[in-house]
Amino acid sequence: MKRFWATVIDFIICYILSKILIGWIWKIGECGTGGISYRGSPLRILYSTGKGETYGYCWGNPLHFIDLDGRETNLADNITDWFINVCISDEQAKELVDIYVYGDGEDVVYENDPSWSEYMMENETLTDKTALILAPIGERLDVNESIDIDMTTFMVIDGDPHSGYMHLFGTNDESEMYKIQGTVSKDSNGTITYDMTYTFNDVMDPNFNYLMDKLKYNGLKLLKTLGANITMKDYNIKITWTDTTIIYAAGSTNCGWLKDMLSIVDLFSSIDLQAGAWWDEDTMNAMQEFFNTLQNLQNTYPDYYNCPTE
Repeated sequence: MKRFWATVIDFIICYILSKILIGWIWKIGECGTGGISYRGSPLRILYSTGKGETYGYCWGNPLHFIDLDGRETNLADNITDWFINVCISDEQAKELVDIYVYGDGEDVVYENDPSWSEYMMENETLTDKTALILAPIGERLDVNESIDIDMTTFMVIDGDPHSGYMHLFGTNDESEMYKIQGTVSKDSNGTITYDMTYTFNDVMDPNFNYLMDKLKYNGLKLLKTLGANITMKDYNIKITWTDTTIIYAAGSTNCGWLKDMLSIVDLFSSIDLQAGAWWDEDTMNAMQEFFNTLQNLQNTYPDYYNCPTE
C-alpha cells in the first residue's frame, strides 16, 4: 500500500511541476522575452509535440486529457483518467469502471449483446463450471425425454487482475446471482441438446475485503475530493446471453458454447482434493467451494438431478 501511494504522490508532484514549467514558458512567449520567438504564437511552444508539429493540444492526447480554455487542463480529471487506465486491461473493464466512476447508479442491462455474450462465453472458469452444473442433468435423461430448467446459483469467475472478469468476479448475494434457464432434451439417438439462457447478475460496488478494491476506491475518493468530476455510484448489472449446445451420441462433432462438456466432466471427475496438497491455498479453497456448490444445487433441485430427497 505504501508503494502504491508513493507512486500516486510522485505522479501528482511531477504533474504539478510540469504544469508550472509550461505556465512559465507561456509567460515568456506572451512577453516575447528570453529570446523565444515561434512565429508569433506562444501556443506553438506550449502545444508543440516536440517534433515541430502544432497539433499538440492537450499534450498531444486530446482523447484522454481535458483542456477547456486552451491553456489549463483539469488536474484531478486528468489524474482520474490515468488512474482508470491503470486499473483496466480490456474494453469490458473500461466500460464497467467508467459507468461506476461517471454514471448515475442506474441499472445496466446487456441482453444478448454480441460483444458481452462472446466475452462471457470466452471465460474458461465460467465455461467449466456451467458445463459441470448442466452435464449431469442431460446424462440422467431417458431417450425422448426433456426437462425445463430454472435454477439460480452463486458464481465466481476469474481472469486477468484488471480484466472485466475480475471487476465482475462473483455474483452478489443480494442480486439474482447466476441464472440458468431453458430446456435440456435427449433424442432417440441419445443426442443431448441444451437450449439455454444464462444471466449473470451482480452489483458493481467495491468489496473492501480485497486490497485492490480498497486502493481503487480510496484513490478515486481522493481525486473526487480534489475536484474530479466523478460520481462513484454503485449499480446493478445484468448480462444475458443464449446458447444451444448439442452433445452428439456418436458420429458428429459437438457444437455450442459447452461443446467440450464431456472432457470437462472427465477432468473434474479425476480431481482428488486430498491428493492435491501441492496446490496453493486459494486454488484448494476455490475447488472445495465449487464442490460444495454442486452439492447444494443437487439438494436444491433434486428433480433436475434425479436425486432422492431426504
